[in-house]
Amino acid sequence: MLSKHRRVTKSLFDTVLKEGKTTHGNLLYLRYMPKSLDLYSHFAFVAPKSVAKLAVDRNKLRRKGYSILYPLNTTNSVGVFFFKKEAKNVSSMDISSDVISLLKKANLLL
Repeated sequence: MLSKHRRVTKSLFDTVLKEGKTTHGNLLYLRYMPKSLDLYSHFAFVAPKSVAKLAVDRNKLRRKGYSILYPLNTTNSVGVFFFKKEAKNVSSMDISSDVISLLKKANLLL
């Protein structure tokens, strides 16, 4: 789990959805804003009910995403990753490669 100062707040989430740019991958898509007003980068993972019906499965997907993102050095930005239906039964390595490729596409990875 990301520390509290690196999580996306409700107001940031709404701002990213309205004004952010989008990049798509095989398992995820990323809505992001390149610059943040804060000193830290803020990220969130969203696993909708259309991906996994059980909350346990949705939480597992989100935890996988956070564990992948935790050691990465990212630029000062705000981003929200959304899981696609294809991500339900894949390994952590596949999700990891998709997260890294999306961050590179958006120029958010140092």
